[in-house]
Amino acid sequence: MKPHERRAAGAYPYFKYARWDERLACWREGSGAFDSMEAAKADAVKLGPGRYRLSIIDDNGLRDGEIFNAGVQSLR
Repeated sequence: MKPHERRAAGAYPYFKYARWDERLACWREGSGAFDSMEAAKADAVKLGPGRYRLSIIDDNGLRDGEIFNAGVQSLR
């Protein structure tokens, strides 16, 4: 569903994820929007090991949610 369609339908809340980019020291937003937090988390884990942040988007805007690690990360 495109953003303008979601607003018109009032399809809130929805969920997104971002992956931590160590090289740039910032969160890089993943593609797509998900109807549940579990679906967003499952899609993020498919990308492989890393640090992720879930976001909740409702009619009041975006709120950062849970930060979690997926898989094994190397220690530097």
